[in-house]
Amino acid sequence: MSSRAVEVAKGVPPLAPEREVIWPKRTKVKLSNGLQVILAESHSIPKFHGQLIFLSGNAAATDRAPGLAEMTATVVRTGTQKRASRQIEEDLRSIGADLSTEAGSDISAISFTGLSEFAEPLLDLVQELAREASFPESEFERERRQKIEEVKLDRTQPGLPMKKGRCGTMTHDYKRNGTTTLFAALEVLEGKVVGQCFQRHRHQEFLRFLRRLDQEFSGETALHLVMDNYGTHKHPNVKAWMKKHPRFIPHFVPTSSSWLNLVERWFGELTAKRVRRGSFGSVQELRGAIAEFLETWNEKPKPFVWTATVDSIQEKLTRCRQTLEQIQPGCTLPRRRKKKK
Repeated sequence: MSSRAVEVAKGVPPLAPEREVIWPKRTKVKLSNGLQVILAESHSIPKFHGQLIFLSGNAAATDRAPGLAEMTATVVRTGTQKRASRQIEEDLRSIGADLSTEAGSDISAISFTGLSEFAEPLLDLVQELAREASFPESEFERERRQKIEEVKLDRTQPGLPMKKGRCGTMTHDYKRNGTTTLFAALEVLEGKVVGQCFQRHRHQEFLRFLRRLDQEFSGETALHLVMDNYGTHKHPNVKAWMKKHPRFIPHFVPTSSSWLNLVERWFGELTAKRVRRGSFGSVQELRGAIAEFLETWNEKPKPFVWTATVDSIQEKLTRCRQTLEQIQPGCTLPRRRKKKK
């Protein structure tokens, strides 16, 4: 992931000196409506984080409308009475802000992060979403169809356990109960993995993951991102974000060559050791299994090391090319039995 991985031959770089942590002054204030808040003032931090919390979650609507809170949190940012979804995204981008929604068992929330100098327009937008959300019917219908079509891996029949003389079994087919999108970044030097599951696979989710990488690998160290040619990675908004963060240096592998990216090797570990033989009844179970595997992996990370040399790979490609050139038209057709005379 970082430029340290490029200089492996020079050895492990020395640790940076520890920074002194200075906590901002905190003040407890009681508002006129009885709400108690804690204010932490710091003039050296240009960013601020906030969260608007609603005391109503999925548990409040379990009997009448299961999943209503989660559906509402998903659709709330698709438009207001004054702005369409595209306008909201453009306004957020113009002030360098990020906004997300979520719904838990007991609460729902709108979380936002922005620059201090643009706090007023961001707070106005959050207030507009909370008070004047339009909830387009078309968006509800689209999300409903997506929820129906989404399914996770679940076998059509339970597998038989392993016993003496017989391996464990599982059916070749499965029921689809839901899907999830996993963005993951492998730090090739140490083998640690930063991963996060999202509901969808768009440039908006990819930008959120890039912002997390910016926080995970803080400082001015260059980060070399090796990616495939998926359209999400080359979206104009992603390119614009990359220009504003020049320490992120993208590298795209050739088409049909994703095996060159070592993070694919880690995906293979995840699939073989946790997902392939698993049975998941919900998206939450699948995400929980992935998060558990991530946590376990990072406790004792293991970097992947290339064992094949460049010469051996090129030699194998040469043999493959020679074999393909010897194939004659029709030689791959099924053989037919000769008719007896």
